[in-house]
Amino acid sequence: MLCSFLDNVSLKSLSVCCKEWHENLAPKVWTRLHLYDHDRSKMAILTRYGHLIFNVNLSLTDKTMLRAVRESCPRLEILSMILDDRSLWIDYPFLRSFFGAMSSLSSLRIRVDIFRFSPAMFWSLSSAVNLKSLHLDAFYAQYYTSKHYHPDAYMSILDCCPQLENLQVRGAVFEPADVSAYHNKNSFIQSLRKTFRPSRENTPKEPSLGNSGSHHSRSSSSNLPLTSHSRLKGTNTRSAKDDSYAKPNYRIKKLHLSPIRMDNEVFRNLVCRCSDLEDLYLDGVWIRFTVQSWHDMAEVCTKLRHLHVRYTGTIEYMPNVQTLVKLFPKLQTVALQSLALTEDPDLSNLGEQLAAIEQQSGQKHPLRRMEITGSVRHPLRMLLHAVTQVPTIEVLIMGTTMECERTAVPESDMATATLYKMKADWKCVDHLKLLDLTNILMPNAKTFGRLMNHIQRLPKLETLYLSISQSRHLLAWTEGEDGILVYGSHDPIKEPICLSSLRTLGIGKAYRRERGRGDLPARLDEVQSMIDMCPALRTLSLTHPSEAGVTRQLSAEFPGITFVSS
Repeated sequence: MLCSFLDNVSLKSLSVCCKEWHENLAPKVWTRLHLYDHDRSKMAILTRYGHLIFNVNLSLTDKTMLRAVRESCPRLEILSMILDDRSLWIDYPFLRSFFGAMSSLSSLRIRVDIFRFSPAMFWSLSSAVNLKSLHLDAFYAQYYTSKHYHPDAYMSILDCCPQLENLQVRGAVFEPADVSAYHNKNSFIQSLRKTFRPSRENTPKEPSLGNSGSHHSRSSSSNLPLTSHSRLKGTNTRSAKDDSYAKPNYRIKKLHLSPIRMDNEVFRNLVCRCSDLEDLYLDGVWIRFTVQSWHDMAEVCTKLRHLHVRYTGTIEYMPNVQTLVKLFPKLQTVALQSLALTEDPDLSNLGEQLAAIEQQSGQKHPLRRMEITGSVRHPLRMLLHAVTQVPTIEVLIMGTTMECERTAVPESDMATATLYKMKADWKCVDHLKLLDLTNILMPNAKTFGRLMNHIQRLPKLETLYLSISQSRHLLAWTEGEDGILVYGSHDPIKEPICLSSLRTLGIGKAYRRERGRGDLPARLDEVQSMIDMCPALRTLSLTHPSEAGVTRQLSAEFPGITFVSS
């Protein structure tokens, strides 16, 4: 009971009061440790409490640190380490013996300088038999003198870890083959490589798969020597679909890709070997998608449930939402975040597509979360299409978060179709739990009033995000005779606005307001009025930097509410 009210620093202080408190609090205090260097006090803590620690973060990784972790932390489950110029004495046999001794290790995060370490060093992960999650971040200490490895060199690491369920890659991993071919053929770089890359790694010519289970049949992509990559761009004529049958499949369920650059063929070959894939994150990946790549993925990844695409460079072949729900019948999340869209996604026929899927399969499509942000020109129209056509939607985020050159002729959000949708019934009344309107610029206050009339009728809405200008419109409204909220009416208020189910309210700055003159920060009386509208409120978030003083005053007045200021 006491531990739930104290932070980690206070718990450490209490643990030294007496022996009994130390025995009770030590398992809760010493669960993770961050080692920056060979600090004696930290090394003493590692030796004394290592049997309780399950999470270690190494900013300095050398043989001394790894030996201490191996000897002191038998329960280690999560390990983060950096391999750079201070780790040069670590070789392949040492890493293989280290991972073999850490039988409880299930999550590994490695940030590696590939100027000094090759991907073949991580063939040693075949001895980590319980490894389920791998985060690999490759960077260049010196770009022009570094060796640019063929994508197959990184694929061979995955062949050594057939038990992986979660994979996240960043940086230079899966770099395009033409880049690696250019750098590997440069004679000057090869001479530098002989100087700066000695044979200290002691890596084998091919990975050992003694603990790989059913993966004894090696694919040709994994038999790569340390300094030779024979399969370059143009030599492989087989499709990704054919490769998925020729090579063993991975057990990866969650795949997060955020490399610097990536070939479309590499993307297809990787994803088409993940038949159990459920979550796919494309974060800042510069891939020129093709229609065939998505169809190949849909044919293999039949279990895909969550798709997140964020900051992707080239998206001219990105399918629309109707196509995505048709290709992936189990898709629950479609998140297109901060995309430079050439045109707004068309959601006008989404309801017809979902009805056709339901008629064909006999059950509703499980689409629950939709997020479309970026260079969206008409987010209000897309919002209305979603709430009036998707009955199962639970989380809805729409808005303009960036600018992009558009060739289409701009239209007004107050077109006839939009006005019709404002009066139409929402099909997601019984399911919608989170709604984000922060980055939707309303044409006028009356339009927002019509929208709020629907929002008040959502019985399960728990989280709502508004901009500062929208919250001020809300405070100035009165209720008209027709039941529609009207801004500026001088008639007496018949019934106060009440968001009875709301537990989390966020008031922030819209993107377009930040680029213009901006909104003044929320005043104390305005925030108090918003709290009065939400009797079940538990968390209030204010994003304007000058509102920190307001939150301090409100914390004393409303002790049951958590105030967040960022």
